[in-house]
Amino acid sequence: MKALLVMLLLFIPFPAQAQGLGEVLGWKFNHEQGIRTRENVITGWPEALGALPTQAQINQWTAEFLAAKPDLDAARDVDNLKALKALVIWLAPLVGKTPAQARDEIITIYKGLP
Repeated sequence: MKALLVMLLLFIPFPAQAQGLGEVLGWKFNHEQGIRTRENVITGWPEALGALPTQAQINQWTAEFLAAKPDLDAARDVDNLKALKALVIWLAPLVGKTPAQARDEIITIYKGLP
């Protein structure tokens, strides 16, 4: 059962690292369908958004994204911690532990990870 708990924890989405142009455009345009990038090059652009953005626009949006990123990461961290807490509360009885015991064991396992 301990292995099951650890395996489930591996699937909790933790904050992603910046993905470059795709992440910036997704943030700016609310992940509009049809925006596609590959290796920081726009490969798909919906007509509804108008002309392809200029490099100056991309530079401005990137600066705005980087300025907002700490707030975005903090919100993701809170959501992930809530998800982790809910998972521990849900799984603890399944492995014969209290949530506090399960949490302590998870912390020990986490500290041992590379």
